[in-house]
Amino acid sequence: MRSHPALVLCGAGLWLLQAGSTIDLAHGTGRERQTKTLLERVLDSYDLRKYTFTRHVVIDERAINHSFPVLTLNARFADSEDELLSPYIHEQLHWHLRNHNADLQEAMAELRREYPWAPVGAPEGAETAFSTYGHLLDRYLEIQADRALIGADRTAAVIRDKGHYTWIYKTAVQDEAKIAGVARRHRLEITPAISSQDGPALFRKMQDALGGADRLAAVRDFEQQVRAESWDGNTGTALGEVRKRTRWIRSGHLRIDQIGPGSTYVLYFDGTAGWEILPGADKAVDITGGELAFARKYMRDFKLNTWLADRDANYRITSPSANTVRISDGDPAHQLDITLDPVSSSLPVKTTSISLADPAHPIPSDEVVMEWETVQRIHFAHRWSVYRSGVRVAEATVERTTVNSGLKAADLAAMPPDMKPVMASR
Repeated sequence: MRSHPALVLCGAGLWLLQAGSTIDLAHGTGRERQTKTLLERVLDSYDLRKYTFTRHVVIDERAINHSFPVLTLNARFADSEDELLSPYIHEQLHWHLRNHNADLQEAMAELRREYPWAPVGAPEGAETAFSTYGHLLDRYLEIQADRALIGADRTAAVIRDKGHYTWIYKTAVQDEAKIAGVARRHRLEITPAISSQDGPALFRKMQDALGGADRLAAVRDFEQQVRAESWDGNTGTALGEVRKRTRWIRSGHLRIDQIGPGSTYVLYFDGTAGWEILPGADKAVDITGGELAFARKYMRDFKLNTWLADRDANYRITSPSANTVRISDGDPAHQLDITLDPVSSSLPVKTTSISLADPAHPIPSDEVVMEWETVQRIHFAHRWSVYRSGVRVAEATVERTTVNSGLKAADLAAMPPDMKPVMASR
């Protein structure tokens, strides 16, 4: 038995407390199996609830450690418990920072001012300046977690053995007080784990704020027209105006008609299959592969579905942090974290998820609501911004929202004869 005061008894107890964690092997090699066994022992030995933000882990001896879309660890540290614990915590903390993306962006801006010449590239820095500043916060939080779990001496030994991010680790230790202040000011420090029993209570408060669960469930169909300004997520260049018409029927039908700068898009999905008209195309094609995954996620994450997630046995509702509701079905790519207004309303002011807008490159996405409207005594977002990997890509304003207008599935499924978006009822 270990003697460090932050540790608790080994055995099945903690593994049960951390139940739901899934560890998969990419290739099933002996080294991967050895790493899995060691990681299971780590999870069984330490109370990691406050550092756990995703419960799906893949061991892949051919991969570099990464967090998204699934937390993946290589098999390098199959023989060292401390050196396996540390990267596991590190990758978990990327999920924590993603869940607080707006605060993270503000903190990184402060770090840019403090360290304008932070290195980029191995071995001192990360791949980009953006990643270097983000890792400076992650590494600070990782060091705090390691010290709490294995003590200061063993943490120092783990840091000494790191052959990468050398400037980041050195700065996180030397300027610890300074970086701690940044983390505190921007509310990024790790708080004690909140019982999963708090999740359903927060979820019901959100439902009440939106208009009540029964009123939400009484919505049979929904139509909304939106105008949005859009930006390139890589360069920040303004792309122009996007107009979007969304129609939804609770029985499982979705139609999207969209016009953007120099392109159009149409999608129909009946919950199982559907078709789409891609930008520049003159005919519809069946949705398959990544496009089908996108349609399924769009339907699954549709607000009038997620706001009633407590009525679906496939979902688990918990609270990973204060004023945050998590909706999950066991797949980290499906997870939604909804931040509620803690002061005035309990309305959902931010939703964090994984975007499949580009199915080949899933990335973190935040939707931040700035203004609300009321339609038939239900609150819907009226104006909001969308961030992908922390970069603003759209700011949308609703032009019209209607509910229970009698939409028909046949109308949603009707393919436009000219293959162009239908932006108004005919």
